[in-house]
Amino acid sequence: MNGDKDVTKLPKLIIELYLKDTGIIEFSGNNNQEKREADGICLKISPDEDFIKIISESLSKENCVFPFEYYKCTFKKFSDESYNNYKKPIRHIIIDGSNISSEYYMKDYISSLYSAYADSTLKNLYNNEFRKLKKDFETNSLSSLNDKVPNVNFGLSTHNKYSLENNLTIYEQGVSIWNKGSGTQCMLKIKSSIEKQSENIDLILIEEPENHLSDINMKKILKDIMNSNKKQMFVTTHNSMICSRLNLKKIIALNETNISTTEFNSISDDTANFFVKCPSNTILNFILSSKVILVEGAAEYILLEKLYELYTNNNPIVDNINIISVNGLSFERYLEIAQSLKIKVAVITDNDEDYENKIINKYSKYDSNDNINVFSDTDNSRYTFEVCLFKDNQEYINNNNITQASDKLKFMLNSKSESAYRLLETLEENTNNFKIPKYIEDAFKWIKN
Repeated sequence: MNGDKDVTKLPKLIIELYLKDTGIIEFSGNNNQEKREADGICLKISPDEDFIKIISESLSKENCVFPFEYYKCTFKKFSDESYNNYKKPIRHIIIDGSNISSEYYMKDYISSLYSAYADSTLKNLYNNEFRKLKKDFETNSLSSLNDKVPNVNFGLSTHNKYSLENNLTIYEQGVSIWNKGSGTQCMLKIKSSIEKQSENIDLILIEEPENHLSDINMKKILKDIMNSNKKQMFVTTHNSMICSRLNLKKIIALNETNISTTEFNSISDDTANFFVKCPSNTILNFILSSKVILVEGAAEYILLEKLYELYTNNNPIVDNINIISVNGLSFERYLEIAQSLKIKVAVITDNDEDYENKIINKYSKYDSNDNINVFSDTDNSRYTFEVCLFKDNQEYINNNNITQASDKLKFMLNSKSESAYRLLETLEENTNNFKIPKYIEDAFKWIKN
């Protein structure tokens, strides 16, 4: 819309679903973007040729809007034949945690589960039996009432709304799914789809399984998903635990900073396994970031946002910078992923009294990477974050009663989180004469630009 609005340049959206050999010949062909023989279905969303003249006139007007109304959706098989739902090559169940309690989605789930297990022959048999029950009820139970009513008879509706399929529900231990809490409904949907998988179900699609679930119940569901290998399963999530526990090598990440998706099948098995077992749940925050400052402890995490504000007069979030605390031993796990995603990462770490080996040699492999930089104090006597803070701000710490201990540095080293919190509380009120260690300022300057 910022260009010449040429009708011949209108964008099209094409989504292709490639299937393994279905055994159904009409799904096979080369009508796909790769122009190769395969089984599959194509969804094309494009301008309707019948309305090209109207679209052109619309675009030529001042203050025009994009002509979505004149687009059409076309489903085709790779053989170039039209596709409809009548003959499906794959059967699936969708479990959407965000709509778990919606009447429409609940009925849709029960109906799809029923359809997965009952073929057309069985459905016809059940519908016939259900009509017999209705007829029996009308004849035997309603007859005494109908004898009293002149001219009309009461009966049971034959409308589709009151069909057998629309009257079915699911029970667990004698309690209807409608009477369960949202979390239990979510778990029951996922468990029943996984544990009772029929040969008729090809795909299980789970949207945001973390919704409505406590941490322990989410772990139970994750265990069920991980132990399931009968059917292909797609899970969408914003939850770091789910993302890492299900193995990063199987993740397809969508990041607003990239126009394409990113897959992690190139990362090492060792790194993938690390995040499966890692207690930290920050990996998805990292993946979805464009700029990150990695720190190795709680004290740095508590103080760094405030230090950044002091240095830049801005909150790091405003500058699209995420601060993430990780164990120092796992920096390189995150950096391996950063290389795949091209995330700009500043590592702020201690030199542990050996700057040459712990910093220069250890991280030398990233020297040629413009998106990764490691910052630490070069003086081995300033071996950790607390020591640097104390040496640069001894007078400030003494004057502001951070601690009554006689050996204030010892207190800061022994109570890192507590001393960082007290210092943060003081900085909220008074920043006069407080000095940010130079290596941290260097990290801020680099990551901001």
